[in-house]
Amino acid sequence: MKSLEEFKAYVHQMLEKDETVEEINKRMLHQKRDNVLLVVGILSLLIMPIFTVTSFSAIKSIALGVIFSICLVTGLVCTIIGAILKVKVLKGYLELEEKYKKDVIDYLFDGMKYSYDKNRYISQDEFSRGTGISGYRIDRYKGEDYLNVNIPTDDGAVSNNWFVMSDIKAEERVETKDSEGNTQTHYETLFSGMFGYIEFPNYFKHELYINRLPMTRGCERMKLEDVEFNRKFLIYTDDQIEGRYIITTDMMVKLKKLSGLVDFGLAMTGRYLYITFPHKPLFEFDKHQKTVEEAFISFYIDYLCIFSVVTEIANNNKVFKI
Repeated sequence: MKSLEEFKAYVHQMLEKDETVEEINKRMLHQKRDNVLLVVGILSLLIMPIFTVTSFSAIKSIALGVIFSICLVTGLVCTIIGAILKVKVLKGYLELEEKYKKDVIDYLFDGMKYSYDKNRYISQDEFSRGTGISGYRIDRYKGEDYLNVNIPTDDGAVSNNWFVMSDIKAEERVETKDSEGNTQTHYETLFSGMFGYIEFPNYFKHELYINRLPMTRGCERMKLEDVEFNRKFLIYTDDQIEGRYIITTDMMVKLKKLSGLVDFGLAMTGRYLYITFPHKPLFEFDKHQKTVEEAFISFYIDYLCIFSVVTEIANNNKVFKI
């Protein structure tokens, strides 16, 4: 497993000769300024209707006309400049992701059996079956960053079991009518994040769901002795004894660590283990950081989450027989 220190050293060495990084770092440092410009611009434009109504229907004073003009000019200038600067930062992110993403993934998963395809994603049928939203109508479905990682056997050999995952965005088209009877169409997001699954050779005897509603009837909420754990996790199972056999004290510790990194959902049903990071796309910059090197840390967090899942399954052969 790569350490965070090793990863930081790799990223620093990778970026130190890239002349565009310094310019992007300068733009990232000024993100707060860009946000202030956008807020000032938008607020100025929102104030305009108040003065418009007041000045043209009542007072019609020169002073209000001047204030109206100032709000208009300030709003337009700040909004346009703020938007342009934000677009430049976003463009810099996208260019660096496009340039280095594959290299970083190759580094992180070096020594593991895996494959990666930026333009591929999990099928809609598999997604619907694993998320339990098959009852919804999915009108737009797209994805990217298809990653397939092998889960080794006890002795470290390549197995027939793979952790398959990709980013998915699923949307439903909603039509509404306004007061005049005109039809308006918009799309509501059903899911946007990482979806993954592992297919096992044998069926699980029972079902278990963590931070997810059950996909079948007969499951009940399971509460453990750890009060803090019960507050953080919703667990459902169709067999309380089997559920406690799976959610051991050691497993609870690992789930707490994983929840500290990312929001996740998990389902064990049939021959599948389904895993979702509902608000976390795979391998994207953390756009809230101050430098490019710090923004790459989100890649390591994704790797750490994936590695912890693969390691736990490989080492817990009592539950996950591979």
